[in-house]
Amino acid sequence: MLNEVLLVGRLGQKPELKLTAKGTPMAVLSVATNEFREEGEKLQKETQWHRVVCWGKLAERVVEHGDKGTLVFVRGKLRYEKYTDRTGTKRESTSIVADKVQFPARRESEEHEAVPGEPIPSPPIVAETPVSDAELPF
Repeated sequence: MLNEVLLVGRLGQKPELKLTAKGTPMAVLSVATNEFREEGEKLQKETQWHRVVCWGKLAERVVEHGDKGTLVFVRGKLRYEKYTDRTGTKRESTSIVADKVQFPARRESEEHEAVPGEPIPSPPIVAETPVSDAELPF
């Protein structure tokens, strides 16, 4: 199975570095992408906002180089979570956990990836049953 998200958009605000209770650096990015659709003879712009989470060294580098309005390329995985907040209310959240963030308007050397071997906190993964080619819908 494949779970990969690619985004090219602009940061909605300067990312902030936060530390988890265990001291792991994290940053949450707000990335805007635009889609255009025709309405009669006019093009209408629709902006979509995406929550992107970066961990460890990647978070530190993104905070160092990112600023409001900065163009970014993000590669990551879609993550859907259900949780109960402090007040007991059940919540749902969708985010993209980044493994690569690049700033295309800057030099090539400013491409950042998650550091191999650095743990990325995530919920437990449930093993999948292997699927044969005959079972695939395409």
